[in-house]
Amino acid sequence: VFLKRLTYTTWGLLVLAIAITFITLNNVKKENEYDWTQQFEQEGIKNTRILEEQLERIKRELMGLASLFKVTKSVTRSGFKSYTSSLLEKSNFIKSLQWVPRVKQEQRSSLESMAQEDGFTNFKFTALNKNSTIIPAPSKNEYFPIYYMEPLIGNEPYLGFDISTQPILLTLMNQARDTGQTVAITSTDLIYKDKKTRLMMFICPFYEGQSIPQNIEDRRRLFSGTAIGTYKIQDIIIEIIAPYIVPGMF
Repeated sequence: VFLKRLTYTTWGLLVLAIAITFITLNNVKKENEYDWTQQFEQEGIKNTRILEEQLERIKRELMGLASLFKVTKSVTRSGFKSYTSSLLEKSNFIKSLQWVPRVKQEQRSSLESMAQEDGFTNFKFTALNKNSTIIPAPSKNEYFPIYYMEPLIGNEPYLGFDISTQPILLTLMNQARDTGQTVAITSTDLIYKDKKTRLMMFICPFYEGQSIPQNIEDRRRLFSGTAIGTYKIQDIIIEIIAPYIVPGMF
């Protein structure tokens, strides 16, 4: 079960499940202790299932996004926007969908120029220094920049950021790469340190070829990058429990 593999989200999901259950029960008339206990169990089970289904859906969407690049080999910025637009229309809780390729040092200049020709005149690879400040990415053997991203409005500062310069993101990316599985974390904004918004981030790896390599050595060698989805936790809660919410609660 996908939910059981998301070890990084254990505490976040526990909090979500408890919050969903109590919000639901807030609107349930408790006739006696026995009925209350039964209702608590039933609502808890139901909302946990809804949450599991939502997480499975997120996983499928990201795997589909990663598969897009396997099938077409080369996806344009407009092609990425076209594919993700339907996903964004279906879900109000998506903060962003990103494509993060593995870029060799000699490819950097070309990819920066291509993005600038796409209309992002100031595009460049950026990095996080020791003081957690965004700077132009220093020269190194390879980069993992956020190259495509939708929606762009409100997310422009993230475009070009090399996620391998953020320690937690690097660890997650390497875990996804080595296991061939989608990994996740619940956190605040890991790049700009925005503690106001709680996010859930999923990282799905993709590789050269049509299938996931069978051993870790090949997975590391053929690793091509990741598809990343970030989701607003409060909006996930609202969508799941919308039928039970008292007006003005959020």
